[in-house]
Amino acid sequence: MGETVVVEPTAEHTHTVIFIHGITCSGGAMKYLFDDSVPGKGCCGAKGALEDPNRKTVLPTAPYVWNDMWNEKTHSWFNLAYPTHEDYQRWLGLLLQLNVCQVYTEAFATVVARDQVLELAQIILDMAEKEAALLATEESDGFDKVFIGGFSQGAMTTMSVLMQHYSQFDKPIGGYFVLSGAVSILPLLDHTCHAFSVFPPQPSGLEKAMMDEMPLYLAHGLADPTIPFWLAMLADTTIWSTYWMSGLLTTHFEKDQTHVITDGECEKLNSWMADALDE
Repeated sequence: MGETVVVEPTAEHTHTVIFIHGITCSGGAMKYLFDDSVPGKGCCGAKGALEDPNRKTVLPTAPYVWNDMWNEKTHSWFNLAYPTHEDYQRWLGLLLQLNVCQVYTEAFATVVARDQVLELAQIILDMAEKEAALLATEESDGFDKVFIGGFSQGAMTTMSVLMQHYSQFDKPIGGYFVLSGAVSILPLLDHTCHAFSVFPPQPSGLEKAMMDEMPLYLAHGLADPTIPFWLAMLADTTIWSTYWMSGLLTTHFEKDQTHVITDGECEKLNSWMADALDE
């Protein structure tokens, strides 16, 4: 792990956000989003849009490691690799057999380093536990005042943390939020495909989260060229088939938004967190 940057509240500390940055970025580079006094415009837009006097923000930084997809060393939460020609041929054969589930699982097992994702999830959950202890009162254990979210690769990482949430905790946190990221690593973490499976079964982590009424916020730009909206939504079929019908999913989609963070999605995210804290 790299350096963890903390933006302290300027008034009474009522809640904490753990924000996971995207690939090639860092915790320090995302500070501008939560602190308008930081010089410069920021790398992803919406400067100061998530600033709140009562909010403590924890900004961890990914390790500086080799990334196969980037073909260089960079800040990356997990390695990304390109599939080979042989991989594509195998997946095409499985698709012709209507075994979409197996393709889905194998494809992302090839692209994403699963062990790194699981290790990272544990680190983030440990951070959440420490922050909850700081927020604990006689009326609350503090977990309902902690939020975890991220952007791009950090958004994918966020969902891996959610999938591992109940391996460490028996209670929900305030909520999880996903900005401009495909929730594509869900099937790697929490299920096994069966013969003739068409779509991945619901991960048990999501089922438990729904039973605990833990809210989820999902935002994505319709004009995103990096992680196209259609690809993100195709990868997120598990989310749509579970959270959508439960009423626990809040979404925000902007027509002209590219692979950036906007003032509009941050405004709605702030309201979403405020609503969660009021419940």
